[in-house]
Amino acid sequence: MQYAIKHGENIIGYTALESGDPPMGFVHGAMEPTSFYTPGASDAVYQLYTCDTHEEVSCQAIAVIDYSAEMGETCIEVTALVRSAQIYETFFRHHLQAYEKDFPPR
Repeated sequence: MQYAIKHGENIIGYTALESGDPPMGFVHGAMEPTSFYTPGASDAVYQLYTCDTHEEVSCQAIAVIDYSAEMGETCIEVTALVRSAQIYETFFRHHLQAYEKDFPPR
């Protein structure tokens, strides 16, 4: 699934949020920036939306970190702390399933 990262009304990038840490409530992945992306906007407040249904994924915090200068190519990561376990399960069930496969309940 693809997700859009918004700053105000503008989509600054897209991500698949390919990794997750369900017990901690985090999801993260590479971000492909749009023309609205501004490097170094450390005080920006972001929102996360699904691209297929345009639903907002409620998050406590979203961080965008740009390593492009250090890497010499576009390298931007996004990390989101999802607001609740219920929201995590709704939007990131695949991360929960992968976690439970690796760490089955006793």
